Amino acid sequence: MFLKRLVVKSLNLGIIRDITFHKGVNLIIDRSVKKRTETGNSVGKTTALRAIDFCLGAKQDGFYIDPEFKTEDTLIKDYLINNEVTFDLEVVNLNGKVTKISRKAMSGSKTYAVIDEEVFTNLKSFHDSLKSLLFMNSSSKPSFRQIITRFIRSSSDKMSNALRTLTMASNADYETLNLFLFGFNDASVLSEKQHIVKLLKKTEKEYDVLLKIRSKNALEQSLAVIVRDIENKERDAEEFKLSDSYSSQIIELNEIRGEISNLSQYLSSLEMKRMLNNKAIDNLVTQQDKTDPNELKKLYVEATERIGQLSKTFEMALNFHNKMLIKKTDFIKSQMSYLAKSIDNTRAELTSWLEKESYILKELSKLGSLNDLQIIHKELNKLYESKGDFESSLMQIKEFESRIESLQMKLQVISTEIEKEINNFNDNLSTFNKYFSEYTRELYNDEFILAYEVHKENYVFKLEPLGAIQTKGNQGDGKKKAQVTALDLAYLSSLEEKRAKTLRFVAHDGIEAIHANQIKTLFDIAAGIDGQYILAILQDKLSSVDNGFIEDNTVLKLSESNKFFKI
Repeated sequence: MFLKRLVVKSLNLGIIRDITFHKGVNLIIDRSVKKRTETGNSVGKTTALRAIDFCLGAKQDGFYIDPEFKTEDTLIKDYLINNEVTFDLEVVNLNGKVTKISRKAMSGSKTYAVIDEEVFTNLKSFHDSLKSLLFMNSSSKPSFRQIITRFIRSSSDKMSNALRTLTMASNADYETLNLFLFGFNDASVLSEKQHIVKLLKKTEKEYDVLLKIRSKNALEQSLAVIVRDIENKERDAEEFKLSDSYSSQIIELNEIRGEISNLSQYLSSLEMKRMLNNKAIDNLVTQQDKTDPNELKKLYVEATERIGQLSKTFEMALNFHNKMLIKKTDFIKSQMSYLAKSIDNTRAELTSWLEKESYILKELSKLGSLNDLQIIHKELNKLYESKGDFESSLMQIKEFESRIESLQMKLQVISTEIEKEINNFNDNLSTFNKYFSEYTRELYNDEFILAYEVHKENYVFKLEPLGAIQTKGNQGDGKKKAQVTALDLAYLSSLEEKRAKTLRFVAHDGIEAIHANQIKTLFDIAAGIDGQYILAILQDKLSSVDNGFIEDNTVLKLSESNKFFKI
């Protein structure tokens, strides 16, 4: 799937931009400046890439919100919204079938997008349809917008980070993304794995809280001692000599003792639940006090990158977050009221049974010969209360262990399924590394490969040198960006070898730090790939590139008097 054409238009303004793309290198450059006061910066080269990204589901405010300082360019915002500017992106498959993807600039949080004749007013469904169209996949993970971060690198951080292009992402997120990109066939397995890993971590955390109160072994050892003591006391009671006239009271006493044991166990479980709820309330209160707005801002940015423009501003989202913490706290507190009532009622019922036991014992103790028996039964009662307490705690621990074991088994099954597919994945990775090592060698005479290791159930990917590194020290900004470009071009080459039907373009911005000689090398590589390399770059950085090549491969030329939106 290749990009064919991008048209930016408005009913009020007519055609604003009409860009035709071709295979190989597609340059978006500035016109040569003639005056010292003129510059090729801020003329809209990056905006052209954002226009492509917008058609592929990016948030609208990327056109007018400064990514670093978060200031708003109201001129561009009003221009887009008031003129209802529409962006049409045509893509063409290997068979020549053209599909048109359109988006219109809208006010507020509204969305209007069209794929051929199908209209979307919800970004999530638009993203899902784009994933089905461009990647022939409908799994939930990785998200379409996560995938696109490896095709459109329109920011400095994405150009400086070869693999870590997501915001606030976990190793599991990157595992899913990389496995997907390199041809792991069953993406639904990856989604399921992420879900189970998240649930397992939550369960293990709750389990650790229980163990901090008292370990499982301590409970088991304590329970064994109590059971032994109960058996001894019951033996003493059974051996106690009483006349047959007291047998009915003894039977009733044993029944009462059973009720006391059951109620003690239930009361213990209720008090354990109250303790865990109090712990949850303390954590929520601490979270309210220690919440870092900057971290929440990062999460907000990540959410907008994944699903597009949100209906709420960050300030509204932060306020909502704070209110949710308060509501969660209030909800647990409201449950605590019911829980406290249940504890009081259970304790009252237990007290009632204890009083019944005490009454019978008093009746029996009127005979002096029963004083020893009364003492035995009082001690038995205390032992049964302790037994119920320990059994309840042990039962909760075992329930958590059972849940953890079940989740671990599910995770193992999924890991086995992944291992079955990994051979095909490794073949694809080998194909990619054939090109990646070649391109990095052509650039700096250093060969690199993409490899992975399994760490804590995750496939962790990283770039590894092949043999001794010729260049010493930390890589400079230019070399990092050249390596990123080589990685993306190698990916296009591997797609070409497989005759992949998925997207076969990459769009870059901000490679000016790369030396002119290496830029020419990258152009030579890209020109030989059955794919598209779209690059926004200052023309004066192309000094080592033939003028004829620049002229033939320029798809858009901008200037201070002819900016992208012509304002």
